[in-house]
Amino acid sequence: MMHDKMLVTYVINLKRSTERMENMDRALKAMQVDYERVEGVDAQLLSEVLLSRNATPSVEYPYELTKGELACFYSHRKCWEMLVNSQHEWALVLEDHCEFSEAAGRYLRSADWLPSECELVQLIYSDKACFADEKKPLDDGNSLVKLACSSAIGASAYLISRGAAVEALRMSARISEPADNFLFGPWSEFSRKVPCWRLLGGVVRRRHGIKTTIAGRNVRRKFYLTKRLSLKRLARKMQMALQKRHLQETVQYWLE
Repeated sequence: MMHDKMLVTYVINLKRSTERMENMDRALKAMQVDYERVEGVDAQLLSEVLLSRNATPSVEYPYELTKGELACFYSHRKCWEMLVNSQHEWALVLEDHCEFSEAAGRYLRSADWLPSECELVQLIYSDKACFADEKKPLDDGNSLVKLACSSAIGASAYLISRGAAVEALRMSARISEPADNFLFGPWSEFSRKVPCWRLLGGVVRRRHGIKTTIAGRNVRRKFYLTKRLSLKRLARKMQMALQKRHLQETVQYWLE
């Protein structure tokens, strides 16, 4: 196995999802990527203390978080805590439903290719257009785009620095939105403090046919905010609409 002392890889996996872990193990070994399995927090076993940290609905997320979404967030927090308590400078955080492109290995084995000013980088591919206010070419011909006013598309695969992990832990003592919204969403206070970059040529995507293990994620929920929070959200939405006029609409591609 190849191992970068600066980078550690964490794979989030629920104890009962053995087949998913076997698939991830085969894929990562084929790319010579060493990893640590991180047991996902089970929504069925959330303590009252963890449940009490749910701060939704909020300006950032005007719905009530499900237990599954809370458990998912705590699983990612677990990875951030492990990074902060390790000797590593970076963590690659993977959920256990990933599919990798043929080109993925070079982005997963080392953090050496990352520009110094980028502290949070999505490796995920999406066919949905995003908005960017900066583009940074990489030596291999790929590029990083700095996201702005773009929808969160999941926390399946991302690189996070030690400093960003410290900040993420500090700002998520109470949970005000799902993990992907917190890390990458346009409403998030964290994402405004730690900008997210995304590979233009994406190298990781959700495996086709894999259903989410986050209970209640696809259930239609009631939108609820107090009048005060609704006004704050409306003001932010108007601000983002104006900002989008000056942003570059960007479409990713799947890097083979």
